[in-house]
Amino acid sequence: MRFGCCISCAELPAAEKLGFDYVEFSGAEIVSLSEEAFLQTVGRVRAGRIPCLSLNRYCDAEPSIVGERFDEARVRAYAKRLCARAAALGVRTIGIGSPKARRLPPGFDRGLADRQCLRFLELTAEAAEPYGMQIALEQLNPHACEYGVSTEKVLDLICRAGRANLGLVVDFYHRALAGEKACDFQGFEMRILHTHISGCGPHLERSYPAMEALDDCRALLDALKRVGYNETMSVEAQTEDFLKQGAETLRMLRLADREREGAL
Repeated sequence: MRFGCCISCAELPAAEKLGFDYVEFSGAEIVSLSEEAFLQTVGRVRAGRIPCLSLNRYCDAEPSIVGERFDEARVRAYAKRLCARAAALGVRTIGIGSPKARRLPPGFDRGLADRQCLRFLELTAEAAEPYGMQIALEQLNPHACEYGVSTEKVLDLICRAGRANLGLVVDFYHRALAGEKACDFQGFEMRILHTHISGCGPHLERSYPAMEALDDCRALLDALKRVGYNETMSVEAQTEDFLKQGAETLRMLRLADREREGAL
């Protein structure tokens, strides 16, 4: 398994120092950079020791994925801009969580929301296809937004969209808060394109897992590999001490991966 971290562009040197296998930048940050700043970021990645394989945080509140502010033209334009920049960075997978873009007011027509999301997925997958990139829709949790908060729902949307470059981000933080079994991938194992991991604080904040999470992480890795997934796992969390906590989390993940290999 390759282990990465979701970071800002400015934190690339720290991620390299820690020894992560790759980084995962924010799509919202990448699309907002000036042309000069973006080219500088591309240069740093290309000259660095680790690649940028994926993007998280596809967008903030706009363009809306569903809801009253859904605008097909804005969805298309945003997807084209972000996919072009992602390709220049060498990105392989673009993850779509973006809870602010999935907010729905009470009583909003769920059938309409489905049609909007399907069109969003079609346009985004279409923009990514010429670059050979994959689009991975992420299940969120009911505390984050009102739409796409179960694996069953997200999988249904992906299947209905019917695009070959669409799949799932499996985020174990969201699965836990949605009450789903972390190690149960039955029915969607072949759709997994990427994974996210983090701890969960008392106020639902995402944290860097410490060594105490070793047994749980070993079980997750074992379950993933038993269904044929052995690709990428990113730590998606907040920390005030990335060098210290990132180092401990990466040590724990490497140890869990080695111990799992030894058990097979």
